[in-house]
Amino acid sequence: MSPPNAVVDAGHPLVSFDEHDAHEAHDGVLATGRRQMVAETVHAFEDCEKTLAEETKPADSANPSPPQPWWVLFLNKALRDHPVYVLLSFLLVDMGSALLLLCAIVTLKIPVDGDFALAYALSKSIRAPRLAFDAIVAAKMAKVWPPLAQVRVGPILDAGERLLRVLRSGFPTRVDTASAENEKNKQSPSKSAKQFAKNARKMTDQYGLAYMAAKNVIGPVSIGAIYVALRYGVDLKSFVGVGGTAATATSAGKAAGSLALASWVSTLLFPLVVLGAGWMGPKLGRFSEWVGTRRGGGGVVG
Repeated sequence: MSPPNAVVDAGHPLVSFDEHDAHEAHDGVLATGRRQMVAETVHAFEDCEKTLAEETKPADSANPSPPQPWWVLFLNKALRDHPVYVLLSFLLVDMGSALLLLCAIVTLKIPVDGDFALAYALSKSIRAPRLAFDAIVAAKMAKVWPPLAQVRVGPILDAGERLLRVLRSGFPTRVDTASAENEKNKQSPSKSAKQFAKNARKMTDQYGLAYMAAKNVIGPVSIGAIYVALRYGVDLKSFVGVGGTAATATSAGKAAGSLALASWVSTLLFPLVVLGAGWMGPKLGRFSEWVGTRRGGGGVVG
C-alpha cells in the first residue's frame, strides 16, 4: 500500500505541467502577434511605396508614345550621321527620277502643251507667298500622320547652308564700283532669301518631314489648278505679276512642257526619293571617309 503522502506528491507534477503549458501558449500568442504585426507593417510599407510611385509617375507614362516606325529611325540615323551626303543623295535621286520620267515622256511622245510649262513657272513664282498655306497643310499632315513629324530634317538644311558657304568661298565675288542704289537692290533679294530660309527652318523644326511632304502635295496641286485656269482663259500672268519667266516658258513650247510634266510627276515618287536618299547618303559618307583615310585625311564631314 502506498504511503499517505503519495497522493499529495502525485498532484505536484500535474500542477507543474499546467504552468509550463500556459507559458508555452502565452509565448505562442506573443510570437503570432509579432509575426502578424510585422506582416502588417510590411504590407503598409508596400502600399505606401505603390502610392508614392503612382503620385510621382510622369503624366505621359499613363499613355506612353508608340514606338517609332522603322523608316523614321532609319532616316533620323542617316540625317544625324551623314546630313551632307543625304542632301546630295536627295538631289541626285530626285533629279535622276525626273530625267527618267522625261525620257519616258519623250519616248512615248506624250503630248504636253506650253500652258503646262507656264503653269509650272507661275507656281514657282508664288512659292514664298505660299509659305503660310504650306504651314497649315504641314500641321494637318503632322496631326494625321505623327511619324512624319518625328523625322528631323533640320540637319539637311544645315548641310545645305554649309555647302553654299563652301561654294561661295570657292568662287569669290569681284568688288566693283556699283552705286549705292544698285548695291541696295543687290542686297534686298539676299535678305528675302535669308528670311525665306529662316521661315523654312522654323517649319521643318516644328513639323519635320511633314513640311516637305506638304510642299510636295501643294506644289503639284497648285500647278494643276493654274493649268486648268489657263486653259479656261484666265489671265494669271498679270495677276501674279510675272513677266519674263512666263514668256520664256510659253515660247519654249513642248520641250518645256515635257520637262515640267516630268518634274510634276516626279513629286509622286517623293517617298521613294526620301528613302533612297536615306539609303545612299550613309554609303557615300562611308566611301568618302574611306577615301580620306587612304589619302591620309579625314574625308568630308557629314
